[in-house]
Amino acid sequence: MIFAFAVGAALLTPIQQDTTVPVSPGTRLELSSHSGEIVVRTWNRNAIMVSADLPDRERLEVAVSGGVAEVRRNSRHGYDNDETVDYRLTVPTWMDLELATIEGDITVEGTQGKVTLTSVEGNVTVRGGKEFISVHSVEGDISVDGAIGRVEMNSVDGGITVTNVRGAVYAETVDGDITLDDIVSADVETNTVDGNILYRGNIDRNGRYRFDSHDGDITLEAPDINATLSVSTFDGEFQACGYQVTLTGQKERTNRKRFRATVGDGGAQIDLESFDGNIYLMKPGCR
Repeated sequence: MIFAFAVGAALLTPIQQDTTVPVSPGTRLELSSHSGEIVVRTWNRNAIMVSADLPDRERLEVAVSGGVAEVRRNSRHGYDNDETVDYRLTVPTWMDLELATIEGDITVEGTQGKVTLTSVEGNVTVRGGKEFISVHSVEGDISVDGAIGRVEMNSVDGGITVTNVRGAVYAETVDGDITLDDIVSADVETNTVDGNILYRGNIDRNGRYRFDSHDGDITLEAPDINATLSVSTFDGEFQACGYQVTLTGQKERTNRKRFRATVGDGGAQIDLESFDGNIYLMKPGCR
């Protein structure tokens, strides 16, 4: 009886499985996992290399059909979703990615394709991405660096950090800070319920920017601003450092302060709203 148990346990011990399959340019990668980490890196070959630790009864497969390469586990007897499986992939730089996991982190590095990533319980990190980058996490932090194109990020319980991005940025979280650094964009929208917002980047004179925090400070730091401001606070102050702000209209009701103002010759539209926090407008290095 004891011997039989030992053999059974050995058969269930995860073993590393590897597979490499060729793909044609334009093929999209899809991977959906229940539990485990997904790590994707890139190379200059038109092939996908996948490695995963799977129970001996399962087989790792990459099925390529109709312009989609799907990574999946295969077993005649089905597989247990409670098992944690970590995936390590190397894909062509150009490849578009659609990755999802319920419990686990996702990391993507070096891609120049479109990226759609979803984790219910885990952090998501992207270095690269082009044209369209969509990242969602329910319980986890989101980090995007070096993307070019439209970037959309959403988290319920986690912070969002965006650096060195060129393109439209949309960031929303319920419980976490939002930090945007080294941004070149004419279209930025951020929203957090319980967290601070920091934006460092350019202000395009034809751009539209919106920063909204219910319970946190908003800091906008830019080397040059020509914009019309719409400012709203309830229990906070507005402060400008390094910029001359010209008030164009003000309306106060109870403790709430709303006003419009211009910086420079106007141009861009900037909306700043914090219910319970201060709002800062400043040049770099100004404190």
